[in-house]
Amino acid sequence: MFSFEGDFKTRPKVSLGGASRKYSIQRSAFDRCATLSQSGGTFPIASGPNLTLLVRQLLFFYKQNEDSKRLIWLYQNLIKHSSLFVKQLDGSERLTCLFQIKRLMSLCCRLLQNCNDDSLNVALPMRMLEVFSSENTYLPVLQDASYVVSVIEQILHYMIHNGYYRSLYLLINSKLPSSIEYSDLSRVPIAKILLENVLKPLHFTYNSCPEGARQQVFTAFTEEFLAAPFTDQIFHFIIPALADAQTVFPYEPFLNALLLIESRCSKKSGGAPWLFYFVLTIGENYLGALSEEGLLVYLRVLQTSLSQLPVSPASASCHDSASDSEEEGEEADKPSSPEDGRLSVQYITEECLKKLDTKQQTNTLLNLVWRDSASEEVFTTMASVCHTLMVQHRMMVPKVRVFK
Repeated sequence: MFSFEGDFKTRPKVSLGGASRKYSIQRSAFDRCATLSQSGGTFPIASGPNLTLLVRQLLFFYKQNEDSKRLIWLYQNLIKHSSLFVKQLDGSERLTCLFQIKRLMSLCCRLLQNCNDDSLNVALPMRMLEVFSSENTYLPVLQDASYVVSVIEQILHYMIHNGYYRSLYLLINSKLPSSIEYSDLSRVPIAKILLENVLKPLHFTYNSCPEGARQQVFTAFTEEFLAAPFTDQIFHFIIPALADAQTVFPYEPFLNALLLIESRCSKKSGGAPWLFYFVLTIGENYLGALSEEGLLVYLRVLQTSLSQLPVSPASASCHDSASDSEEEGEEADKPSSPEDGRLSVQYITEECLKKLDTKQQTNTLLNLVWRDSASEEVFTTMASVCHTLMVQHRMMVPKVRVFK
């Protein structure tokens, strides 16, 4: 068989000089427009088409290590003239404008992931996120509530795919002190803003986006915030904040999404204790608001989460959650990893078992079984939960409320 192992006489040469030259030309054009936009210049910045041109130029050549200052300058002007820019959504350039907003917001997410860099002032990128994901920015201009919701849903969905929740997670752990608690919310303005940003995408239905968009939002939130060992900021601030009924966390849609996430995971999840703790903690204030179908979903989540929960060393001998000491609010030691301040698996596992054995949890589970409308699935799932508690977690029958 013929083979050729030598070298070609001539090789194709690829020069990137042309592309670099194009980027350089666009950078120069952007800088020239920025200079001309200064007061008295011939390129007025307070113009929708001019802002669109600047955004188009920046998106063409943008590299974070070279152009972040240009991006910040553009953000500043877009925030200042937001109504002029979003007015493009009401004309022939609406698709271009929507695309530009989505790209600008994704760059914002990327920029905020460098929040540990002391040279980066996060205030302006955070303000950009706040302004261009707010109905108050679009509604006065577009005058169509359903269209505004559609625009925001598409922007949020795009950001979710580009590290939105990763950015928030890093910001929370970088900019909030480890000693922060939910009671500090009113005294720490950035904490309130971050909490609002965490919640905002969870409240939309994403009917204007491709099928499964809302599921993707809940999945991203779960993976970034709930599937890893909790930092102090997450444990003492974010979780208590979301558990507050005044926050109006969408608990039932979250449970539905979580059940689908768990059904797609064929292997045991290492994040099970943290996620289960969140489900139980939030449920303390939201169980009473669940529909009958929602309660069944909750029971299925308990069944799946319990089977993935590591066995606590204390569960065989020391677990006495049925005692009246529950109401004394006695605090257990919280083992944590000294190198990063994250709570240990053992502590979270024991807390999960304690929360599962409270009066409220027990009454909720028993009411499901005692209902005249209780299905065979309810009895089967409840039996599975009890079996897992007894066999896997070695819970003693006389010491667990649900067994009595």
